[in-house]
Amino acid sequence: MTLRRTVLLAPAVVLGLLAAVASPARATLMSTAPVSVFSATQPTDFTTTLTLPTFDTSLGTLVQVDLTFSSSGTVSGTVTNNSGSDQTFKITETTTLTLDDTGSNLGLNIDLTTSKKYTAVPTGRGGYYGPGSPASNSPFTPSATSGLLTYTSGAVFNEFNGGPGSIVLSLSTLTNTSIAGGGGNISASISTQAQGTATVVYEYNPVVATPEPSTLVMGSALLIPIAVSIVRRRKTA
Repeated sequence: MTLRRTVLLAPAVVLGLLAAVASPARATLMSTAPVSVFSATQPTDFTTTLTLPTFDTSLGTLVQVDLTFSSSGTVSGTVTNNSGSDQTFKITETTTLTLDDTGSNLGLNIDLTTSKKYTAVPTGRGGYYGPGSPASNSPFTPSATSGLLTYTSGAVFNEFNGGPGSIVLSLSTLTNTSIAGGGGNISASISTQAQGTATVVYEYNPVVATPEPSTLVMGSALLIPIAVSIVRRRKTA
């Protein structure tokens, strides 16, 4: 009875060990290194393109696309009170940067905004549009802004998938000057320069190598002597 149980146990051991050899390692979610492209800092309003690499499908299966859009810039200029009396007013300069794809599925907007209040400015007078006193000539440097979009499916996700290759995105700017107060008698000559940056990170399940048939044969050849040894030890016992 003992020998019969041992003989039945040996194939089970062999099959279990072969299964361990044949089973691939479990995939772990990985991320590519961030890739950034940026436009030159230039006067607004402008339109340009940013080209990013698409996901290389030879790495594995794409799970998520993380797209970050950021901007920076400078703003400077002069303002003048053209009324016949002192005026108090506020000027706000806003530059909207838009990142989009060819199908207009993206539409990511961020703003660079500066503002300055002028108090009791004499007629015919004005000053510099900057962060210091009206007589200073240092430009505004708006705080850099950014936005993050994450895609796990849909049109944008598909556009970034299927590489190696590239995707061309459009970057456009639109600037607006707003004057509050002054009775419509305030003139402003303001220059804005801006720059945009797009960064992409891909999260994916990497390709897991499957053992070749020759590897399985070699594995089984190595495991059979182990099973025979187990049987012999049981007989001896």
